[in-house]
Amino acid sequence: MQEWIRISDGSAAAEAIREIHRSPVDQIQKATSDYLAAETTRRMLGPTEMKQAWSTPLSPFSPASMADAITAFNDKLDELLTNDMKQLASLGGITSGGVDIISGISTNLLLHPISEPLERGAKVLELIGLAVGLLTSQPWLAIACAKDLARQELTSLLAQTIDKILEGPSAADILRATIEDEGDQAADTTDPLSPLYALS
Repeated sequence: MQEWIRISDGSAAAEAIREIHRSPVDQIQKATSDYLAAETTRRMLGPTEMKQAWSTPLSPFSPASMADAITAFNDKLDELLTNDMKQLASLGGITSGGVDIISGISTNLLLHPISEPLERGAKVLELIGLAVGLLTSQPWLAIACAKDLARQELTSLLAQTIDKILEGPSAADILRATIEDEGDQAADTTDPLSPLYALS
């Protein structure tokens, strides 16, 4: 990540500015962390369920139905591109274990400009659906929307954590640790009894 971009505001505008300044390496890193987070969530919680499958049928114009439609479209787009990427990767001689990872990361990288706004739109609709469910005494709707929001937040949190791990320590952190180590060593050499303090 580029350290000179210092935007404390977590708004969509701030995120958009960060996206503009992402280098190709940072974009691959983000695609990798998004893939690993989505795969971890899918293995923990299973595939995404459409609300109509287990709840009272919804109006096609309800926020929850529209969120489901956006999610289904995004998932289908992802599935189609992932299958094409798997075919390309297998033609390239990549082993079967690596094909899934390479195709998943490549798909995330290519679909990010499309999938990011779709996911944000679905999240807004889920929030509206949650509010409607609570205000109109429809607990099944509120629970369904809350479940999807929790899944999205878990995936997002995992992606941020993996992104930080892949990023590693910044140059400033390494420099700070080096200076502190040198300061500790200097303090140890000035006091002749410092080895005895360490033993006590």
